[in-house]
Order: sequence, then C-alpha cells, then structure tokens
Amino acid sequence: MAYTKGDELEAFCATCPSAEEVTSLLQAVGFTLAFCMDAVPSACAEVPPLPAQFHYRDRRGSEVIFLAGSDADPDGVQLPEHASRFWIHPGADVGVARRVAHVLAVKWSFAWRGESQVSQDVAWPATQSGRFTLVCEERWTCREFSLPSSTQHGM
Repeated sequence: MAYTKGDELEAFCATCPSAEEVTSLLQAVGFTLAFCMDAVPSACAEVPPLPAQFHYRDRRGSEVIFLAGSDADPDGVQLPEHASRFWIHPGADVGVARRVAHVLAVKWSFAWRGESQVSQDVAWPATQSGRFTLVCEERWTCREFSLPSSTQHGM
C-alpha cells in the first residue's frame, strides 16, 4: 500500500545536532522555522526536563519537529536511547516529506519509524556508499535507491 498523509514518522538520533545546523539544512530544502521553545527544567525528580524544541514548516504544510535533547515518554513507555529526536508530518506534497526524511537520515545517520507503529520500524539506514534499503511496514512502498554522489558528502 502507498504512503498516506496521516502516516507520521519519528526518529531517535544518537547525536544532538545544533539547532542552527538543523535550521540551515531545513531552510535549504524549503522549510522555515515556525515555532521554537527553550528547554524547560523540571523542579521534580520524577519528572524529566523537556529539551528545547523547534518546529519547521514548508509552504505545502509538511512539518518537521526537532527535539534538541533526550526525552522520556510521559506514559512511562521505554524509548530507545537517543540524544535528540525528530518527527515528520507530511503536508500536501508527500514527496517532499520523503525527500526531507531522506536528507535528515543521511545527514545524522538515523532510522525513521512509523510514529503510530512503535513495534514496527520504517528504517532508512545510511551506508557509506550512499545506498539505502527501506525496511517498511505494510503502508509504505519499499524500494532501494542511491544518492547522487554530490549529496552524499555535501551536507
């Protein structure tokens, strides 16, 4: 089955890029910073602090959210170890969301998964050669593709 607008993606990143670096990359692919919030410390030992967050949007309604730090699930669900986190919510042009997901995954070497399907990953793992294999849940169209050589090392 093909990708549908309601299928959001999330990614857990082993590194925490700077907000400036994320903003620069997303601006280069047509996104603008729509909202940001500073980190919120916690006064309670049982409640973890909230990392800074940055919300980006393109002219067709696609959104990228960058959480600049590790977070914990408020319901106690164990999250994968991570230093930062991303989400993508597709707008009117699903192709843009796919391209941006690809660019982000290549830049920071992480894998995407369907937000609503925690146990099923949608992985876009980067390799040194720039070849990718999409490991997909049933709602995604799976294929293998290569990056142009200028894209592999230019970001």
